Amino acid sequence: MRTEIKKWGNSAALRLPAATLAKAGLEVNSPVEIEAAEGKLVVSAVDVPQYSLEELLAQCPPKKMVLTDEDKRWLESEPVGKEIW
Repeated sequence: MRTEIKKWGNSAALRLPAATLAKAGLEVNSPVEIEAAEGKLVVSAVDVPQYSLEELLAQCPPKKMVLTDEDKRWLESEPVGKEIW
């Protein structure tokens, strides 16, 4: 497929057709890495690790997990606006 590099603010951009993205296994907001190699632009998918909440919390130091009195008051307070409760 033939396309053009266009100006986008102070950068340049390429439009990528949906069919091309699908064929590459990508979608809008997919993380990618771009390299210039031998006069070509190479776009590759980036594998982003997925973490569970338990895995993320396990990385937090226990002393950072202690709630302050202010935290406790906030958690126990009633909604004051249009919060969904």
